[in-house]
Amino acid sequence: MANRYRFDDVQIDRQSFRLLKGGEVVPVGPKALKLFIFLVEEYELRSGVDEMIFLPIDPRFDPLRSDPRFDAFLHRVGLPPQSHFSAAQISRPAH
Repeated sequence: MANRYRFDDVQIDRQSFRLLKGGEVVPVGPKALKLFIFLVEEYELRSGVDEMIFLPIDPRFDPLRSDPRFDAFLHRVGLPPQSHFSAAQISRPAH
């Protein structure tokens, strides 16, 4: 695993556990940063997006949905933005 991930002007530094945009530190909570690191690492581990196809609707990522970087990540991995999916299209099984 890399210590730094870079896409566009955003950089995730695993070693110092911080997110930078344009070289400036972006305040982000530890849970959100861990999820972003997980997403980037999963993307790098996979040969394609087949395994990540449900990412836009997976409830585990609900805490990230309000963050614009989530849609940027979806774009990076070749998935449509969340706005592409209407509530009627998303049917989550009851637990």
